Amino acid sequence: MEHRQQKLWQRGLGYFRIGSLEAAQACFDAILARDPSHGPARLRLSMIAARRGRLDEAIAIAERILVDVPDRSEVLAHLARCHLVSGQPLRAIAVAERALLQ
Repeated sequence: MEHRQQKLWQRGLGYFRIGSLEAAQACFDAILARDPSHGPARLRLSMIAARRGRLDEAIAIAERILVDVPDRSEVLAHLARCHLVSGQPLRAIAVAERALLQ
């Protein structure tokens, strides 16, 4: 990861940890502007959407990540939580079982 992108990543993580979601999203969006396939930034954006209660958006982002990288256990765990919170327990179980196979 190039220096500027690394700085954006670290700054975004810091903002995310303290709950400054707007600032964190700006950092992760900036990373994706340079590298649209950056999986960790996409996952954080999905997590931000989930924290904001936008579960359909969070699920859609996580599912797009899994198209590119099918068996990332942290993405699967996040996706299972999103399905569970959105009232889709059977989907949550299916995704959690997939994560357990990792």
